[in-house]
Amino acid sequence: MHGKVLYAPELQYQFASEAIDTLMTLIQVGTTLRADPDLKSYANALTKYTFILYAALYNMKSKLHEVENEYRITIIPDPDYSNVSFRDRQGLIVPYIKMGKLSRQIKKIVIGPKIHDSSASDGLRNCLRYSGLTDVAVEMSRLEIR
Repeated sequence: MHGKVLYAPELQYQFASEAIDTLMTLIQVGTTLRADPDLKSYANALTKYTFILYAALYNMKSKLHEVENEYRITIIPDPDYSNVSFRDRQGLIVPYIKMGKLSRQIKKIVIGPKIHDSSASDGLRNCLRYSGLTDVAVEMSRLEIR
């Protein structure tokens, strides 16, 4: 999932309200399928919808951050997490999802304000260079959390 971040509270509320209404309708439909052989397909669809809703909510931020004019890419794992891999990062096990080639050109990546390690930007630049994306700017966020 990708798109511009939604900053307007009234639009965030409208999206969340409509998404929850849709989810409730899906749940009501599911109660009629208790003995239906298609229940597994329904459960998979419900799980996928929940992941999409979760990803969409990641594309909402406080109006205070509107100056960022951010565009986000949210990657949703398969419902059974079969596409998730793991790696060690400073003694922590970190999940990640391998991605193929991107179909749109990325112009700039801003690393979030909670990351203060220069190896994050170095690693990202190496990854971009390896992927042939040499014209992508990498910046550390100047936003202050506190």
